[in-house]
Amino acid sequence: MKLIFIVRSIIASGIFILATVVYGGLVIVLAGLTGNPKVIDILSWLWGRTTELAFNLHVHREGDENLPKEGCLFIFNHTSHFDIITIYGQLKKSARFGAKIELFKIPLFGRILRSTGMLPIARSNREGVLKLYEDSIVRVRNGESFLLAAEGTRQTSPGVGAKFKSGPFIFAINGQFPIVPVVLKGATECLPKGQLLACTDRWRHDIKLKFLPPISTVGLTLDDRARLQEETRDLMAKAYEEM
Repeated sequence: MKLIFIVRSIIASGIFILATVVYGGLVIVLAGLTGNPKVIDILSWLWGRTTELAFNLHVHREGDENLPKEGCLFIFNHTSHFDIITIYGQLKKSARFGAKIELFKIPLFGRILRSTGMLPIARSNREGVLKLYEDSIVRVRNGESFLLAAEGTRQTSPGVGAKFKSGPFIFAINGQFPIVPVVLKGATECLPKGQLLACTDRWRHDIKLKFLPPISTVGLTLDDRARLQEETRDLMAKAYEEM
């Protein structure tokens, strides 16, 4: 039985690579021609859904009513590359991820990231990251939304990390836009950090995805950052345990 799972994983991985090339190529071409972000949204959704189907991922989504109409910052617990795939295949709102800047140097893939409007995060350059966030405030005020990993990088174990990065909270407070916590459970088992092949332990994987109510930052200052950071983490940890 294990062999069947491995073969399925290899085939699904091939579909994932093909989908990334095809949909990514369309993003590069159509985004440049039309300048319409809806095109990117549709292609990103197709990429996520195609991958979910290829790996037989069953996503149980909650909290669509918590998605604000205006631009916001989504903060999610990050334990697997399948977090991003799951969110893109399920999120009913236009949003762009923050990705480590090294990914932007990969031929073709880096161009796809730039064409979609992703944020290039240089983890070793805190001042540069904060400047990037400051420059991106106008994009959120114009209706765009961003998705950032609460812990800053993938965690090695399931759950919500013990410590959140301060940058996303500085970003939201300076911009005075809402934070929407996103909690995922089950994606870690699909592809834990350090594992090469995905979904080799069973035929079907169930992932739970929950959007929590928006947290207002209106009137908050950077003096409130630590409290906001801790309260957000507590809300996400509690939601994870209840899922």
